[in-house]
Amino acid sequence: LTVAPGYTQTKDFALEANVNLVDNQDGTYTISGVTEDVTVTVKGIADVTPPTAKIDVGKCTSGEYADTVEFNTFYRTSADVTITAEDVDTGSGIASIRYYVTDHAMTKEAVQALSEEVWKEYTSRFSLRENGKYVVYAKVADSAGNETIINAGGVVIYQDSEQSTKNISYTRTTKESVTARVSLNGNTIKGVSIKTEDTQPVQLKKGSNYTLNETGDEITLDGNYLETLAAGDYMVLVSYHPLGLEYVQNPGEDGVDLNDAPVDTTIALKVEKVKPKVLELPVAEGIEEGQKLSDSKLSGGKAVGVDETVLAGSFEWKDGTIMPAAWDSNATEYTVVFIPQDTYYGVAEVQIKITVTATATSIATPTPTATPTATPTAKPTATPIPAPSVGTELKNKGNKDSYVVSKVKNDTVEVQYEEPVKKTKKVTIPKKVTLSDGTVAKVTSIANNAFKNNKKLQEITIGNNITTIGKNAFSGCTNLKKVVIGTGVTTIGSNAFKNCKNLKTIIIKSKKLKTLSKTALKGIPSKATVKVPSSKYKEYKKLLRKGGLKKKVKIKKS
Repeated sequence: LTVAPGYTQTKDFALEANVNLVDNQDGTYTISGVTEDVTVTVKGIADVTPPTAKIDVGKCTSGEYADTVEFNTFYRTSADVTITAEDVDTGSGIASIRYYVTDHAMTKEAVQALSEEVWKEYTSRFSLRENGKYVVYAKVADSAGNETIINAGGVVIYQDSEQSTKNISYTRTTKESVTARVSLNGNTIKGVSIKTEDTQPVQLKKGSNYTLNETGDEITLDGNYLETLAAGDYMVLVSYHPLGLEYVQNPGEDGVDLNDAPVDTTIALKVEKVKPKVLELPVAEGIEEGQKLSDSKLSGGKAVGVDETVLAGSFEWKDGTIMPAAWDSNATEYTVVFIPQDTYYGVAEVQIKITVTATATSIATPTPTATPTATPTAKPTATPIPAPSVGTELKNKGNKDSYVVSKVKNDTVEVQYEEPVKKTKKVTIPKKVTLSDGTVAKVTSIANNAFKNNKKLQEITIGNNITTIGKNAFSGCTNLKKVVIGTGVTTIGSNAFKNCKNLKTIIIKSKKLKTLSKTALKGIPSKATVKVPSSKYKEYKKLLRKGGLKKKVKIKKS
């Protein structure tokens, strides 16, 4: 009798024929005197072959165990994990599959020493979703008690860094450094390069061409380096290390990278020409009512460059189509542009007045029979302010906070609140805002990262026209204590109020809230209170819990 591979005899090994033991003669069993069917039973055979298993994380597969792990598998946002196991055809069968997830490598002895409580039963595919480093261990057992332990490791889950500052500018000769901000999302800056539409990126040198602040999310381009650039439009490209780890490619069988490479962020840089200084204003030749500014010749005027050298060039009306009225003579100032011949310099604008005389037809002539009544010339109506185009970044005419035009329809302009110009304890985002170009616009959204990591902010009131609060909008505002959400809000993005650990009160006035990310309220302290409209209490209670609000946080009717 020979035992099959993968099995062994135990101390209870025996062979029975019709329930009767058969004698063992040096490994030979003889059944004699057979006159009818005989049932032969072999006892005391044990399965000693461990089951096989594999772990699939995203696009990568592992079926072995490794004591050391390199974090060289990178996935953006999430990765699915699947564990499969099988026993040999004649084996005892799979009894259990369990798994354990950690952020570091462990020796096999350390894994075997883990308490049973830390192992989770594997029932179906699961996902790694939070930013972090992961090593997945699997423990598979068959019905005979044989066990296999494998791991899949070095998995990094991350989110791409994001652009916080969209546009920066530098004026030649000033040699003033310029700062831009990015939202790291846990990553670190790998490098900074610069290019134009027609050139390849040039890598900048850290320490001389640019520097980073202590938190690593502000890039300051050195003024001396910027002075070496010609006037024009550039793109500043920022590359990243996911979660601070060196990114490496993981080519598959077809050579295609199985990893998700981090995406660079792009910041627009405009290098502007030197602005001439106008020392003497030009003089406008007088015109008659009904003539255009272009009919007036400009004479005189003087402009100088950086070394006070007089510049050759010409003065021209900025809008020569304007027709001033006689009643406005020498009152209103009109814009004149100095255009230098030297292309190193840009244009300069100044304002001057002009003499406008009334024509014969505009003067009433008296008659012998009646005293004429002078008919005043009607004042011209104000020229409408042209609507800014979508994507234009403008400042609040009052506090200089940044806004970006998000929608223009007919006479209505909508803008998104981008970021405050300076950090204050109390902020109100208005329903409407008067922008630096005179446009009155509705404020309908708050940008991603608008107040992220603002340690000074303590109270925020969100206007009633705002419908969307962007992701990470108030994330990390650790001193924020009170939030008032206006009546128009329908959507609150991911991590919008994440880790606002001192938040005490949230007042929701909106009855239109439909979308709340499951991480929007993550990390808000248990002592906080949320007040909601009475008519929406049941609906919002479920919605808020799904948005990461802890069960201990009180939800009250307002």
